[in-house]
Amino acid sequence: MADWGRNVVAFFFSALGMLAGHWVGTTGAPPARPPTTALAAGEALSVPSFTLVDAEGRQRILVATSREGSPAMWFFDRNGKARLNLGLYGDDNAFIVLNDDQERAVEILRTRGPKSAPFLVLKAEGRDRIVMGLGGAAMDPFLHYYDVDGTRRTVFGSAMP
Repeated sequence: MADWGRNVVAFFFSALGMLAGHWVGTTGAPPARPPTTALAAGEALSVPSFTLVDAEGRQRILVATSREGSPAMWFFDRNGKARLNLGLYGDDNAFIVLNDDQERAVEILRTRGPKSAPFLVLKAEGRDRIVMGLGGAAMDPFLHYYDVDGTRRTVFGSAMP
């Protein structure tokens, strides 16, 4: 019976020591993870920008406003280069841009003008090579390409602002 009493006392002090160690270890220490707060229905989270990082802490997605003050998103490769951008220009026309590994645009899909005319621009080494879309008052289709000298050649249509 005396052994049983010693075991209860040992258990009690062990539990007390664990609780005290937990309290000392967490008092004043920052939480291991940022606290999360569930939003109630209809509530919104408001921040000036949002950055998503991967397991290694590298920036992978940035949601923010552009220099023009319009909303945009940037998607980064593992080397920190922006490879995909999407958002709105300052005139509220939409864009999607695909970039090469030097962050130069290689393909731009955008709208333009008051009628949001669709345009597709294909680029090589930072230079326009093909531009096509709908333009002009009648939103007629057009296709232009640029030769190695940078001279614009029209395949069909004529409207390109």
